[in-house]
Amino acid sequence: MTIPNRLAREFRDFPATSWICVTWIVVFAAMTYVHQASGAALPLTRWLMLGFGGGERFGDLTLGDLERGQLWRLLTCNFVHYSLIHVALNTLAMYQLGSIVESWYGWHQLLFIYGLTGVGGNLLSALGRIWTRSSVTVHSAGGSVVIMGLVGLCGVAGWRSQTPEGRWLAKVMLIFTVLTAALGCGLPAYIDNWGHGGGFVVGVALGLFHRRFSASVTKPSAYGSGVLTLLLILVAAGIQYTVDRHEWPRRLEQTLERRARYLVWASAELKRLGMSADTRHEAAQVKKWLENLETWLDAPGRAEIRAFRPLVQEAARSPLENSRRQDLAGRIDRMHAAFRRNYEEIRRRLAELRESR
Repeated sequence: MTIPNRLAREFRDFPATSWICVTWIVVFAAMTYVHQASGAALPLTRWLMLGFGGGERFGDLTLGDLERGQLWRLLTCNFVHYSLIHVALNTLAMYQLGSIVESWYGWHQLLFIYGLTGVGGNLLSALGRIWTRSSVTVHSAGGSVVIMGLVGLCGVAGWRSQTPEGRWLAKVMLIFTVLTAALGCGLPAYIDNWGHGGGFVVGVALGLFHRRFSASVTKPSAYGSGVLTLLLILVAAGIQYTVDRHEWPRRLEQTLERRARYLVWASAELKRLGMSADTRHEAAQVKKWLENLETWLDAPGRAEIRAFRPLVQEAARSPLENSRRQDLAGRIDRMHAAFRRNYEEIRRRLAELRESR
């Protein structure tokens, strides 16, 4: 067998589950690169656990996007992850569950189920957010919608099989669902509970068709469903790329304008802190927005914030002595200088952006 033929065979025999996991990792690496290339800071804690922005360029989802008719994001958002722990845990779960489903139904129907649970779960999630009047600007993404769909499917299929192995699988899926729900209740700010619930509901419905999926493994309809889903994924990715190239200058302009307004507001907050006789209240307010500000200031500005933060924390606990108030005034002056420098840079970038448009 020639080398090209051997490579083609290995490519063909590579499980679809593995391709999905590799795609997740590649998209996360691309998000990291683009974020770093933009010049914005990426604190290690955000990259590892808390998550960082930029997912909108890669197809994550907001209710505002759906209102603008960007329905393809119901599919693309299933490939976007916000932190290393996010993509790592989802990859591990997808590899385990996807391998089971792929062994049952083949790679074609696994892709079909991936697309159906992803789109259906995110659509149900969006309806739930609309019903609860959630913010239209909250971003959601991740493969966990699909994973919960696979959990629901495996649980129902195992339960209906009436075999010891099936009952064991159903019990494991039930435990996984309960643990996921408990984690979602404990960390609602970081976990998409609506998405998990939507994916699970779609997966439970698909589990009722387990025997039909199993009987269709070798049929042309199974092959066609998988190929069609793959084509839809590629088309959605292409649309997202094209729209991003068109929309990104406008989004960048809006981001820069918000940052400029934020710097003006932060400067006013610092002025109030410097003029206050009792610094505790003003310092407590300043302490809340310093971390967000640090993520997009230039390197000297970030250094000023790190030096400024201990003094702000001290001022928030108790009134400062005269010597410490002088230190605070000096730090505030340096912070104002950093704000002015970054504000002027933002205005310069805005002028260049508007000229290019």
